Amino acid sequence: GINNGFHRCDEISLVSFTNKVQVLAELSGYIRVGEFGDPAADKQVAETLADILKGVDASVTRAGYTHQWKKAKAKALKGLVMASCDTLEENKKARKANWGTFYVEPRKEDNLENTHCPSQKSKGVVTCAQCGLCDGGDRAISINLH
Repeated sequence: GINNGFHRCDEISLVSFTNKVQVLAELSGYIRVGEFGDPAADKQVAETLADILKGVDASVTRAGYTHQWKKAKAKALKGLVMASCDTLEENKKARKANWGTFYVEPRKEDNLENTHCPSQKSKGVVTCAQCGLCDGGDRAISINLH
């Protein structure tokens, strides 16, 4: 739905949209990429989001994830969002491909290679907006299945 809405949007120019997103992100200090859909579901959307993210002030905390990290259409988002991994093997492949990773660990697994999500560790005392580890940087983050 978001992808279709993006493509049929004719009420606001892309430049105006980009400026509004960047201003809102800088005012709030936080931007969450892909909360309602995969930001790399479409190549044009991914490239547009990458351009927007590159224009946001570096002081803005960011979090974003894509399951599409293996596909060419996600290339523009590499370094800007995390590769969302469903298995430990996928996590390792994404790391080898130089993606920052976010991996949901099954309850029975103990992954000592990844940094455990500070928000989950602190039971929500540390928020994603405060943390910033899921900004696409070269790191591996894990969270327990919940």
